[in-house]
Amino acid sequence: GGGRLGHAVTGRRQLNDGRLLQNCHLPLLMCATAHKEGTLRTMATYRARMMDAATGGEGVYDFDALDDLFGKSPIKIINAFIDHVDRKLFPHQHIDVELNAAMKNDEHQVVTGMGRLVLEHQPPLPFLVMIAPKQD
Repeated sequence: GGGRLGHAVTGRRQLNDGRLLQNCHLPLLMCATAHKEGTLRTMATYRARMMDAATGGEGVYDFDALDDLFGKSPIKIINAFIDHVDRKLFPHQHIDVELNAAMKNDEHQVVTGMGRLVLEHQPPLPFLVMIAPKQD
């Protein structure tokens, strides 16, 4: 596995130059890069559509991440979404991901991933996820 990017940090954080980073709810690793050299980078909203291969169930999830997320590898993009799932959908149990495939289509700004969500107290859940910047 390896779906976690770090522990979540919430609340107000003060930057070295005295400015405040409001409501930082990103994993610690992403918060640390969000203000490289004291400059705050902008956030964007992304949309993930996740399908459960076993039941045919489907969910649509919006999550926030740095606006350059799609400049990263497809695995890092999927990990950013899995961290959101871990914090928001399963706050009382840790989840991990076994990723079997991750592909990025730069032309259409879509990442597709296939694998299994590994839960602490349930059998693994096979899934397919597609992630893209949220359209207005």
